[in-house]
Amino acid sequence: MKVFGKSLPSSSVGIVFQDHALFDEFSAYQNVRFAMDHAPRRWGWGEKQKLWQELLKELELEVEVPVHHLSGGQKRRLALARTLAYGSDILLFDEPTAGLDPKRAKQAAFFLQRIHQQFQKTILVVTHEYRYLADYASRIVLLDPCEKTLRPIAKEELETCLVGVGEGEEKAKPPASLWKWGRLFSFFQKTGQWVFFLLSVFWYLLPLWRHPLWGLRFFYRYFRLLAFPSSLFYLLLSGGIVGFIVTYFVFQFLPYKEYNEPLLMDDILAALGFTLYRILIPLLGCILIAARGVAAVTADVGNWAYTKKLDAMRSLSASPDRYIFTGILYSFLVSTPLLILCAFFAARLASVTVFTFTHPEDSPYFWDVNFHYLLRQREGLFYYGTEWMMGKILLSALVMACVSYYLGSQPKSSGQEISLHLTKAIIWATLGVLLVHLGFAFFEFQEMYPS
Repeated sequence: MKVFGKSLPSSSVGIVFQDHALFDEFSAYQNVRFAMDHAPRRWGWGEKQKLWQELLKELELEVEVPVHHLSGGQKRRLALARTLAYGSDILLFDEPTAGLDPKRAKQAAFFLQRIHQQFQKTILVVTHEYRYLADYASRIVLLDPCEKTLRPIAKEELETCLVGVGEGEEKAKPPASLWKWGRLFSFFQKTGQWVFFLLSVFWYLLPLWRHPLWGLRFFYRYFRLLAFPSSLFYLLLSGGIVGFIVTYFVFQFLPYKEYNEPLLMDDILAALGFTLYRILIPLLGCILIAARGVAAVTADVGNWAYTKKLDAMRSLSASPDRYIFTGILYSFLVSTPLLILCAFFAARLASVTVFTFTHPEDSPYFWDVNFHYLLRQREGLFYYGTEWMMGKILLSALVMACVSYYLGSQPKSSGQEISLHLTKAIIWATLGVLLVHLGFAFFEFQEMYPS
C-alpha cells in the first residue's frame, strides 16, 4: 500500500470500516483478542490483558452487552479498539461521519482528534463529509474523478476546488459487440476461477492456521451449524421415514403376495438392507444435507461477505480462505458421514419395527440375519462396501463445501444477492451430489457382477 508516495506493508495500516464489520458471533473481548492474536507483534499474555484493560478504560467499552446489541457509537469504539489492538501504525477510517447528524458528526471528528493525540497514531480518513473533518486535518488530499488523480490542496482552497468537480462527466456506453465479448470473457474467467478453486481444495485441507485455537473455533462453529441439533433430528426423521416406506410398501404391494412372500422373503430383506445402506440413505442423506446444510453455510458466509467481516479478517492478516474455508471443509467431511450413519440406523430401526409388526410370526433375529446378509459378507467391523459408500459421501461433502464457500464468499452489495447466491448454492450442490453418486454407480457394483 502506498500512502503519500511511500510504500507501507499492509500490516502497518489498520482499517476501521464504515459499518464496523465486527464479529457479532464473538464477544467484545474476543473481537479485540482476535486482533491481538494475529498482530505482527507477538503479545505476551500479561501484555494482552494490560492492553485490553487500557482500551476498556480509554474507549469506555461495553463488555456485558452482546455485540449485536451495542449502539452505533459503542460499535465504532469497539471497532477502533480491535484495530488498535492489532498494532497498526496508521489507522484508516472509512466514512466515519456517514449517516450522522451535524452534532454527532462534529463529535465524531473531535473523537478522531482525541484518538490521534492519545494513541499517537497517524489517521487517514476517507469521507464525503469534509466540512466536519477539515478543521482537524493536517493534510487534505482530493480524489479528482475527472482527472483520476490525487492532489493535495490547502484548507482554504477546499470549497473552491470542489466546485464543478465531476460535473459533466458521462459514462460512455460500450458497443454491443464489445458487451458480448465482455460476457464471454466473464464466463471463461469464472470457469477458470472454479477450476482453480477446486484444484486448491486439497491445499486448504491442511490446517495451516496462524492461530490454531481460532482455527478450531471456526471448525466448531460450522460443525455445530451443520450437525446439531436440528440437522441431526432432520436426518434421523428422514431415515426413519425411508426405512418405514421401503419395508412396509415392498411387502404390502408384493405381486402375488401369498405365493411369493414365503419364497422371496429372505432375498427381499437382504435387498432392503443392501439398498438402504449402499444406495438410498447415502443419496437421500447427501441431498438433504445439500438442501439444508449448504443453505445454512452459504447464508452465513454470505452475511460475512455482505457485512465486510471477510474484509475485516483480511485487514487483520487472518485469511478467510484458511480459517473459514478450511473449517467448512472439515465440518462437511465430519458431519456428513455422521449424519448419514445416524439416518441409516434410524432406517434400520424403522424397518425392524415395521417388519416385526407386520410379521409377528417371524422374530427380529430372523429380520437381522437376512437384512444384513449382503452387508456381512466379510468379517470385520464395517459392512461390505463401506469404502465405496464413504468414498461417494466424502466426495459429495467436498463438493458441498466448495459450492457453499465459493458462492457465499462472493462480494455482495445487497440482501438480494445473498438470496440469489443461496439459491444457486442449493441447485449446484444438489446437482453435484447427484453427479457424484451417478459416477460411482458405474463402478461401485462391478465387483459384485464381474464381466
